[in-house]
Amino acid sequence: MYRVFHIYSYTNADEFMSGEDTKPIVTEIGNITYRVYQKKSGLNYSDNEAKVRYIQNISYVFDEEKSSTMENETITVPNFPLFANNSNDGSFTIDTGFDNGNTERAHILNWNGYQQLDFWAEESCNMINGTAGQYFPYDVPEHKRLYVFMPLMCRSVFFEKQQDEEIEGVKTTKFTLSPQVFQISFEDNVGFCPDGKREQCLGNGLIDVSNCYASAFGLDLNWKSMTPSLIISAPEFLYADNSTVQSVRGLQPNEKEHGTHLNINRKTGVLLTSAKRLQMNTELTSFAGVESMEHLPCNWTYIVPLFWAEQLFPVDLSVAKVVGDESHTIMAVEVLSYIVISFACLFFLLTIVAYIHRCYLFNQKSKDLARQMRTDGSYAESF
Repeated sequence: MYRVFHIYSYTNADEFMSGEDTKPIVTEIGNITYRVYQKKSGLNYSDNEAKVRYIQNISYVFDEEKSSTMENETITVPNFPLFANNSNDGSFTIDTGFDNGNTERAHILNWNGYQQLDFWAEESCNMINGTAGQYFPYDVPEHKRLYVFMPLMCRSVFFEKQQDEEIEGVKTTKFTLSPQVFQISFEDNVGFCPDGKREQCLGNGLIDVSNCYASAFGLDLNWKSMTPSLIISAPEFLYADNSTVQSVRGLQPNEKEHGTHLNINRKTGVLLTSAKRLQMNTELTSFAGVESMEHLPCNWTYIVPLFWAEQLFPVDLSVAKVVGDESHTIMAVEVLSYIVISFACLFFLLTIVAYIHRCYLFNQKSKDLARQMRTDGSYAESF
């Protein structure tokens, strides 16, 4: 697995802050790529192995060969306290599927000890729905929303089927992150706006996660001025309003390069490949006493991108072979089950036919005997 950081550099920072340029100009300086290693620690099974608790530890190793920019590259970005990558995604307790035939396998039961979040204005938005996106239950529904909890977004999101694809001989379904996740006009998203009011949202394509991250880093939320602004979007402001995209020169969003998708073998619920992509942004505000901002109104704000990152999960040929073999085994078992059921039904049907035939023959013999008795007079002699 790889995590690739695409860093923006501002080529007209001084001109923009002085007011000479009305819009900032950004350029991608290249990518910084890390090989990601994930390891589950502290495994603890409970409820007769129906649940398992673990911590998802993550480590990063710089991959110079896949990077076009070195880690020590000098760039110009807004004055913002960039967050370092956490060493883990938190503590998860998930359903093992042991006691439900794997129909609920990998569903998150709680995260960091909480069954729901407390960052958002509505209870439905604080719900932790779905899996962690690494594996899924058996027989993933084709036309239902596929929910995944994403700690980086401080919320659950949903994917929808785009198309069927075959990867290394394995049948998969490509699910893409729904654009509705970023639309404030979508009724389910109202609770992600401050105080649950749509008019207080930043606009389509933008999710303010400042309070979530401040809480994670132990900052006092009562000191609003000290809470760093952090806004999440799709890369290059994909799904955002045109006014947002055009507020920064140099952005060219497109679904192929900036969208998020998962390829899943629905029969086994195994993830074959994926690309998860998000962009980190911040909201600049004017500060009294800062010389470069003296010309700005006191209520001036401007949302600017910092970087976007993609987590790429390439196809593992050995996993693809195992999934393909298991899929074929499951299919063979299903076919065999249908054959057995068919033979059982046929046998039952033949038994019914044979019984009806015997009843018919017995009835015919009874009629023949009665007819014979009337003919030879034996019926009359019985009186």
